[in-house]
Parts: sequence; C-alpha cells; structure tokens
Amino acid sequence: MIRRSLPAILLLLGASAAWGEDDALLPTHLIEGGQVFVTGTYRYLQGKGDADFFGADGDLEQKAHQIQLDAGIGLGMGFEIDASIVGQFQGTTKADFSGANVEFETESRGFSDLTVSALYRILKDDTALPQLIVGGIAVAPVGNDKKGRPEIMTGNVKTQDGEESGVGQGVWHYGLAAGISKNLVVIEPYFLTSYVFGGKRRENGVNENRADVWSVTVGAQWHLSPQATLDTRAVLNREGLDRKEDNGIQIKEELHFTYTGQASLYAHLGGPVTLVLGGGVYFLQDHELNDVAQISLKDDFIWFAHIGLHILLGGK
Repeated sequence: MIRRSLPAILLLLGASAAWGEDDALLPTHLIEGGQVFVTGTYRYLQGKGDADFFGADGDLEQKAHQIQLDAGIGLGMGFEIDASIVGQFQGTTKADFSGANVEFETESRGFSDLTVSALYRILKDDTALPQLIVGGIAVAPVGNDKKGRPEIMTGNVKTQDGEESGVGQGVWHYGLAAGISKNLVVIEPYFLTSYVFGGKRRENGVNENRADVWSVTVGAQWHLSPQATLDTRAVLNREGLDRKEDNGIQIKEELHFTYTGQASLYAHLGGPVTLVLGGGVYFLQDHELNDVAQISLKDDFIWFAHIGLHILLGGK
C-alpha cells in the first residue's frame, strides 16, 4: 500500500545519474566545496493488489501525487551534506472486500520526515581506482505523522467516518550508507547500500517500535552523449518487523521485502540545468499488514512516473 514514507526509500529514489561528476546526480558523485545543488521532482504513483481481511479476499486500488525536494552542499575535502523531503498532496487507498461486504478507503497527505545525510569520499574515481563513499543518515520527525483512520462502508451503510492521515513516522531514525562506482567511459556501474534503524516512541499511550530498513541499490549510468544520460537501477529493501502496543495489545506488521525497478533519462539543457524524466515499478512481497485485524497484502505493485529539474550552482 502507499504508506508512510520510509527513510531509505526516500534516500534511494531521489536524484540519480548524469554526465560526469560535475552534475552531482549519481549517488556516489559528491560535489566540491562551494557547490550547491537543488532537485525538484513531481511523481505520480498508481497501483493495484489483493488483500485478505479475516479470510475474505479483496481488491486494492492506490494512487498518489508527490513532490520531492533534494538539496546538497559541498563542504570541500570530500565532504557533502544532503537533505531530502517529500510532500504528498493527494494519496488514496481503496479496498473492496466483496465477500465480507465491506469497503475501506484511506486518505493521506502532508510532508514526510526530513532525511539528512553526511557523506565523505574515501576514494576518487581515476584510471586505477573506483569512487568510494561512506556516510551517516539521520531522519528528523518533522513530517505530518497524524494517524487518521479509514472510512468503512458495510453494505451501503457508512459505519465509520474517515479521517485523513499523514505520511511521516514521528520518530528519529539513524543509519549508515556506503557506495562504490567506476566510470568505464560509456557505462558507469554503481552499488549503494544503507541500513536505517527504526526508532521508538510512546505517544497517547501507544508504544511504537518502527521497522529497521536495509536497502541495496545496483545500477548503471549509460553515457548516451554529452547531452543525455540514462540511469537504470534495481532497489531491494528489507523492512523488518514493525510493532505497536496499545493497552497491552501488540499489533505487528510482518518482515517483508520490496523490489523496485527504475529508469531515468537526464537531458542537459545547458548551463546548470538538467531535465529529469523517468519511471518504474515497485513490488511488495506478500505479508501480513496487521496481525490483530488479520489483514494481509498479496500481489501488490505500484507503477510510477516522474519529471523534475536539477540545478547545480557554483564552481570548483
């Protein structure tokens, strides 16, 4: 389902690849001291899937409109600070369990939590060495973390009014990241991994233990010409057990994997501006979403398309 944004996903679905290190778009390419980049991306997501509610099969339909902002500043001596945030201004999920004669509809909007990463270049790509970076990740709970609730229709009768939810998690997250790449002239393969710890909080009498997320990205940057670059990547996320405890009742979301395939075309418009066009598909492993309510997700997938502008300012 289109749920609260996870920090590792935000990190990996942000800016990607372009021609040469000066464009600062490939995840392992860090800008030099005094340089600043800003990337704004509009993303549309739509998906379908199946669900199970107390043994009754149901159909899911999902859609969302998002704007993602990424920014970074080069500090010099191989250091860079990045930040990323997502604003969701329309997100809906509908579930129709015809066997149980029940329909659910949820709505969510607002800003996500803010992901900040501090990166350091250990090795710089040259004729003999690859590019190698490491870094730390912090996620600040600045987003809308309102819980909300679904609108429920039983038959043709509304049995619960809906209340819009947010897209933030409301807890601090911390993690580590590392990446490596090698420019082979026509193609530049890269590998990136991160591990973000879930974090905990207690709010309104509810104890929350958010899931740890381990992410692996394998991709390649294809230098089509000095004016165009194609980035292709596959992302694997392992989302751990997510737990909430309310009045002694523990609610769990099962550990599961997500799989994303994505491609982006980067058209260099001259000067500091690059146009970003792309899309991809996101698959969610079958798993139990809520063990108390006995809700399980099956064959869930989302396709997405995005368009954006990347601007790099400052010189070496």
